This record gives sequence, C-alpha cells and structure tokens, in this order.
Amino acid sequence: MKSVALKLSMVAVLSVFAFSLFAAPKDKPQLIVLRPVVKVSDVSEPKASFSSSLPIPQTGKTNYNKWMMVLVDFTVGLRELNKQNKKLFPNAPVLKAGSSRDWLDNVDVSVKGMFETMNGDSEQHVLFSGVTKLYSLRLNHSRHLVLFFLPPHIIDRYYIPHPVKSSNAKPKSDGKEKEKVFRYHKLNQRDMMIEVVISADGVELARKYLNVKLEKEEEKMASGKNREEQLAVLYQKKFSMLGSKVPGNYNLDGALLSKGQSPWAYYKYDQFDLEKKNH
Repeated sequence: MKSVALKLSMVAVLSVFAFSLFAAPKDKPQLIVLRPVVKVSDVSEPKASFSSSLPIPQTGKTNYNKWMMVLVDFTVGLRELNKQNKKLFPNAPVLKAGSSRDWLDNVDVSVKGMFETMNGDSEQHVLFSGVTKLYSLRLNHSRHLVLFFLPPHIIDRYYIPHPVKSSNAKPKSDGKEKEKVFRYHKLNQRDMMIEVVISADGVELARKYLNVKLEKEEEKMASGKNREEQLAVLYQKKFSMLGSKVPGNYNLDGALLSKGQSPWAYYKYDQFDLEKKNH
C-alpha cells in the first residue's frame, strides 16, 4: 500500500511540475509587439472584363491623377514582459489577463491623410480618413498587409500645392483682362502626409507617421538615445495641429477606401485578413 501511495504522490508531483512548466508561461503577462511600415504609391485602376456590355456611349478618361494606395505592412506577436523587451518595445501594450494567446480580436487599422489645398484664396490642408476593421489576427509574428485607396476624383478636386504659380493665369482673346484657367495638379507620394493607428478593442497598439515634415528647430528638440520616440511625439503634434485647422467641409471622413470597399476588393482575396463590414 505504501508503494502504491508513494507512486501516486510522485505522479501528482510530476503532473503539477509538468503543468507549471508548460502552462505557467502562457499565464504570464506578455507584450503585444507590432512593427508597422507605411508606404504610399500611385496605381492605375484595375481592369475587369465582362461577358456582356451595356448600351452606353463610350467616354474618355475622366480623371487626371491615378488612385493613391496606402500600404500598411506589419507583423504582430507576443514577447515576454521583461526588462530587455520593455526597453526594446517601450510603447508595446501588455496583453490583458485571460485574453487568448493565439489570436488578437477586433483589430482596427485607421488611416488619416492630408495634402495641401486652397479654400478660396487661403492656404490650408484637406483631411481624409478611413478605417479597416478586422476580425482576428494570429499572434505568431506573421506578416499582415492592409490596403487603403484614395480615389483620383478626390485628388483632382482638392490637391492644390502651395504656392499656386502665376502660370495658371492666361490672357483673354482681347488681351485686356486675365482669367484663371482651371488646372489639375499631379500629386506625388511625398506630398501626402499619413497617420496610421492600429488598435484592438479600443486600446492603441501602434502608431506610425509618413511624410510629416518638421522645422529644423523642431528636429533639434529630439536628441539622445530616445530620439526616435521624441520624433514620433513631434510628428503626432504636428499632424494634429494641421488637422485641427481643417474646416468641416474639407474633412472627408471615409474618403480613404479600405480594400474591401475599393475596386481591388477581390484581389488575391486569401492573402489578406478578413475585413468586417462597416455599419
């Protein structure tokens, strides 16, 4: 009987040890780490073929600019909550207790963009935004791509770089007066400021800026080992300051289309995470 009891106690001890060895690390707090990269490029509209045609007249190209695509490229995974990782990823949030260690649910990728425009005779910016809602992301350090598209119609309508050159003026046939000639402007990728915020269940996970220009004096304010973090704060302040000056009729919420809302909705469908419908 004693040998049987001893064996049972040993089995119990080994079971507890094995449980603590394999289960305990999953119960420890861990960091959610994202490394977003943002790129902007102009793309031509996709070509679609149809088996039948509609009885409508043929028209020419209606837009001067191309579609502008914003690519958000990031990996997401977990890191142990220790001093080294906390130093490497100072802004990484901690995964909530009881949350799944395999999946990150209810992820929002929000993008805001700005470029120069004119409101009457005054110089300002136009602000456009969009959001992609995703069901779930695997927490295995895998790569995720999220696409946004700004229609060329919006660019043709609003993009007017500063200053507007006097070459837009053209003499009338009688030569006595001058009139402004309507003119489109080609938008370059570097002229489009971008803010990307990735969040889950309302908690911000990562933030990234692109093409936000600082004055030389502002850049000098960022120095030392934490220069990148300081620059990120300055970019956020600069973008927010410019955005706060945009009047309501130049704030185009929803003008940045998610992939699912765009003509590229079915492009390589299985290579992208599943979008939720925006209600």
